[in-house]
Amino acid sequence: MKNILVPVDYSENTANTINVACSFANQHQCGVVLLHSYFEMALAQSINTVTPDDIMPVIEPDLGYIKEYSEEAMKELVQKTGEKYPSLQINSLVTGLELKETIEEQCSQSNILMIVIGATGRGKKESFSGSTASSLFDFSPVPVLAIPDEYKYKGEKLGNILYATNFAEAAQTEVKFILDYFIRETNVLHCCHLRFYENDSLLDDAQMEVLSKPFDEEIKAGVVTFEIIDTNDTDETLSNLVETRKIELISFHEHNRGLFYHFFHKSIAKKHLYQFNIPLLVFRKF
Repeated sequence: MKNILVPVDYSENTANTINVACSFANQHQCGVVLLHSYFEMALAQSINTVTPDDIMPVIEPDLGYIKEYSEEAMKELVQKTGEKYPSLQINSLVTGLELKETIEEQCSQSNILMIVIGATGRGKKESFSGSTASSLFDFSPVPVLAIPDEYKYKGEKLGNILYATNFAEAAQTEVKFILDYFIRETNVLHCCHLRFYENDSLLDDAQMEVLSKPFDEEIKAGVVTFEIIDTNDTDETLSNLVETRKIELISFHEHNRGLFYHFFHKSIAKKHLYQFNIPLLVFRKF
């Protein structure tokens, strides 16, 4: 059985994130693994306090209390989730190890299909910005679905999906993943490449042809489109795509300072990802 891994921090967005993960798992006959790492909580208590006279020694965190609190909170979370989704296989893990180390181990041992995580963690005011979700995008070996606050997963009624491609090596695999797990009779996957006018049009055309070639049947069925859009204003073009094509999920392959950088440091992030609560499906090492 494939599993959906759900890192939780017991913040306000935790219940919403679990609902999305469990709804998805129900549809695809997956198990759910709830994961909590109290590493950062322990780290936050280990702070050097600087005074005018001296530097105080490191404060030793109360690991016993932190561990007990984390385990009790997880026990309650598993019970509530099991009551709401009685047909699901739900496992849990509480650890003091760093989240990155734990997730990499889980992905290698627990047949993880995808990670679902809340885009706003404890104490964060804006979705995605500075959250644990953004750090996951850098190292996760499986796709990461980041859920903004108050987003409600519609399941079979999920709206159209935008896959913004830069022709990454794994692009065909990523398109197939989206088609297999997110596309139903009621929605369409739009695979778009945003090309600046001065770029090499012949190379882009050839790459798009290669990307789309295995999906002739899906194109004829109308469940996926492939398109190159010429633009000099990426923000405006992305905004128009989201609005006119009724996009409810944005996906892309993460590159260093690539589209991820653009989304989170430009106006598109604030205007759409915050305002309209659009989740992100991000591929990295997939």
